[in-house]
Order: sequence, then structure tokens, then C-alpha cells
Amino acid sequence: MRTAHAEYPGDAGLVRLITELRSGSARFEQLWQAGRSGRMRSRTAEVTHPELGLLTPDCDVLHELEADQTVLVYSAAPASTTAGSLELLRVTGLEQFRSPRAAEQ
Repeated sequence: MRTAHAEYPGDAGLVRLITELRSGSARFEQLWQAGRSGRMRSRTAEVTHPELGLLTPDCDVLHELEADQTVLVYSAAPASTTAGSLELLRVTGLEQFRSPRAAEQ
């Protein structure tokens, strides 16, 4: 998060998230004040969903060596096809989509 904040200091959503975490978690505030940063890598992933087709979200991977933890965050540019698909998946979850023809049979 520290790396993302350094790269996008004007991102209002990121600043708001960091502010909320710092005020809501004494442990987060302590870690933030320590000034350490984990190792973060970014890339574009390709995921083929059975109904929605090819999705190309950004994938940020943070690996914290001391805690031996890895965090993956998938995101997409606002108003992109992938963002719309991710929003649809967030709302529908694991529901299965059926075509009208399959429902008639």
C-alpha cells in the first residue's frame, strides 16, 4: 500500500482507505509509522470465465517476507469491460447463468 501511495499520491480512494486503516487499526498505524514496505509486483492477468469470456484485470501481488504472507488484489480501470464483468461477478457471486433456451427445455 505504501508503494501504491507513493506512485499515486493523488488517488482519493487510496488516500481514504489508508486514512480509514490508520484511524481504525492501531496495528496498521504502527506498521505505517515504521515506514517499511513489502515487495510488490504488478502485471495484467488473463482469466477466462466460462460465461463472461476473457477478463484482463490488473493483478497486484504483495509479498511480505518477514510474515511469509502474500496478498493478491485484482482491479480494473473504471468503465472498462473487465471492470463491468468484475462488478457483475461481485453481485452474482457463484450463481450460474442459464440461457433462455436451456430454461425452456
